[in-house]
Amino acid sequence: MGATGKPKIFSYHKQEANAALWFIIPSFFLLVVFVFYPMIRALFLSFNSYQLIGKNTTYIGIENYIDLLKDKSFLYSIWHSFYFAIIVIPIQTVIALGLALLIRGKFIGVGLFRTAYFLPVVIS
Repeated sequence: MGATGKPKIFSYHKQEANAALWFIIPSFFLLVVFVFYPMIRALFLSFNSYQLIGKNTTYIGIENYIDLLKDKSFLYSIWHSFYFAIIVIPIQTVIALGLALLIRGKFIGVGLFRTAYFLPVVIS
């Protein structure tokens, strides 16, 4: 027991908690400065007509978002992103899994397959 009558184990846990807090504070500060503040600022600016040169900002509400939904190139880019996420990524994952299983497999010629597969990595 310590001088206060409390077991020393509580003092150790308190020191651990304080040390953890001092390790978390710089990371949290950097997260706020470089992630959260720019996100909030971008959200604020998206509801305004913002001039890069000059300090004139005019609140226009959701007009920027309405214009964005009318833009054909934006809608095409959204379609392209969904196509990539729904079709391309799963196909690439299946191919990668298949190649990994072939490399790990035990069949005739697996050494030749591994050599051909890793040759571009070794050469570079």
